[in-house]
Amino acid sequence: VKYYNRVRFLKRIVPNTVDFSIWAAFVSYRMGKMKVSIDGRKTVEGKFFDITISNGKYIGNGDVIAPYASMQDGLLDIILFGDLSKLEVVRNRNMLRKGTHFQHPKVKMERGKKITVSSKCNYHVDGDLAGRGEVVFEIKENFLSVKV
Repeated sequence: VKYYNRVRFLKRIVPNTVDFSIWAAFVSYRMGKMKVSIDGRKTVEGKFFDITISNGKYIGNGDVIAPYASMQDGLLDIILFGDLSKLEVVRNRNMLRKGTHFQHPKVKMERGKKITVSSKCNYHVDGDLAGRGEVVFEIKENFLSVKV
């Protein structure tokens, strides 16, 4: 996000400033150890290049991050990008665009209603830096009532 905010002025020159921002952040990125608890029944620990928790299929630049996600199923899709090298990420970038990244042996998916992620790394929520430490994501069914 901080890179995107710096390069917005390039929009006239660079056709996709989101991709440009991703690559700028990518250069200085360091992987971290994370622990993910899914509904209190399963825990996954290790070094991850990234973890995404999605309710929808797409992220901001149109990449299909969670191709099986549904906003109607009451579940969050957890995408675990394992101990990927930067070279592996670059080589497989198009898989993420198309939603075929699960073909990679280091990319896994889980599903759950309550996800707890613990890490000393910074985390982002919907593209914004939100903090570090432990964060909980939870589906609350029938939480909002909408009148049309």
